[in-house]
Amino acid sequence: FNFLRKFGSTVIHSIVIVLCLGLTYCNIYGAHNMSIANYNPFFKTFFLIIYYYLVINYLSAFLQAVFADPGRPPKNPEDNFTPRCQKCNLLKPVRTHHCSMCGKCCMKFDHHCPWVANCVGLKNYGYFLKFMGIGLVASTLSLVIIIVSIMMGLNCPECIPSIKHITRLITIVFTATSILCTVTMLVSHIPYVKYNQTTLESYDNDFEVRKAKRNGVNYEYPFDKGLKRNLEEIFGKKILLSWLVPFWVNKLDVDGMSYVHNKNTKL
Repeated sequence: FNFLRKFGSTVIHSIVIVLCLGLTYCNIYGAHNMSIANYNPFFKTFFLIIYYYLVINYLSAFLQAVFADPGRPPKNPEDNFTPRCQKCNLLKPVRTHHCSMCGKCCMKFDHHCPWVANCVGLKNYGYFLKFMGIGLVASTLSLVIIIVSIMMGLNCPECIPSIKHITRLITIVFTATSILCTVTMLVSHIPYVKYNQTTLESYDNDFEVRKAKRNGVNYEYPFDKGLKRNLEEIFGKKILLSWLVPFWVNKLDVDGMSYVHNKNTKL
């Protein structure tokens, strides 16, 4: 059963990755071949540079989120670290959780994401956020390009009219849906980034926030170090370059074995 589960998980993940890449291609085709290609030379060049830069940056973040180590605990630690996971026997430092999909523990585990076929944890959370953020910008630009081309009556001379309209309609629906889902996901992660918490940790923190509010006190998030330092824990010290440069590798100072935490909180 474990073999079938792992095999089924691999198949599903492969299908999802191919689907993401296929939909990305459809989005590019709809924006470029059916819209940008019909702009005047100046705007065509302008939009092509921006659009394909975003696409390359988006795909780089996607591939990094898929293939980067999410933060597996070391198998042979230098110090005598005693806590271990009862399921996978890997080290289990603070903020580490066992992923039932991967069958392994992940440091600063946020969730297992089917869209990147990987755990989202300490070492690839920044790539995951960049994947969503750049994808949102690229999808929005694509939608604007297509809608503007329709309003301006720009037609694709090589396209059959009926197929052209159907393709544009499908692209608009897909892109708008993608934007809505991405915005929802990104908004949900704002408090996680702001207070340096994971999705799992937010459940306990939300309970503690309500409890503190009833007692008339302010709740201090255990690992909140301020917005700038929280962002550096996700993207490294070169936050801007991490977002702007395709395939940029985030260099994190934290090793996942221990974290700076507020002294007034209980861990």
